[in-house]
Amino acid sequence: MTKTTAPTTRVAVIGVGIMGSAISRRLLECGHRVSVFDLDAAKVAALAEHGATAAATAREAAAASDFVITSLNSAAVVERAIFGDDGIAAAMPADRSGC
Repeated sequence: MTKTTAPTTRVAVIGVGIMGSAISRRLLECGHRVSVFDLDAAKVAALAEHGATAAATAREAAAASDFVITSLNSAAVVERAIFGDDGIAAAMPADRSGC
């Protein structure tokens, strides 16, 4: 059987604790380009050592990606990550905002 290689997908992972870091590592293993953001710089640095791109903000990670995955622990944190000044929504092109 011939194995085909799919085009690389750019994925942002916002929140790289236990679950988010596992998701990020698996995406990297599958050959995807992964940008990561977390308030804990050490968690981001650990994934950067495995090939992820460290983003300074959720907005930066989202802007560099085709898809965004969040792995966050409360509604308040999700709201800030999406709608905060440097949140995911700020990176969305106007034609994809749904408004």
